[in-house]
Amino acid sequence: THDQEEALTMSDRIAVMSSGKILQVGTPWDIYDKPAERFVADFIGETNFLTAAISGMVNGKARATLKSGATIDATVAEGFQPKDNATVVVRPEHAKLTSGKGDLSGTVENIVYFGTDTHIHV
Repeated sequence: THDQEEALTMSDRIAVMSSGKILQVGTPWDIYDKPAERFVADFIGETNFLTAAISGMVNGKARATLKSGATIDATVAEGFQPKDNATVVVRPEHAKLTSGKGDLSGTVENIVYFGTDTHIHV
């Protein structure tokens, strides 16, 4: 199916393909929360991509320094090998807007109310 919501809610296992090649097979949870590569993360759901320098691994997570200078621990895909740079995937529902100082900072540029959702552009 091309209906992502249907695939995520009705499936036990999902295969994501591109150009006839299977890129990842897994549970809906794995495909959404642990994409094996950028195409899978971009294909399923809304995604924000941040470039980061990887300085090492801490407790099974990558220590990532973003262009802003903020350093965060990021969950890694299975088989991830640390290298100089990587892309950090942030799902909108995993971000939290606060008024205090956090790991990441930004300026609210626009707020769009959709009824069931509110999109805050930072």
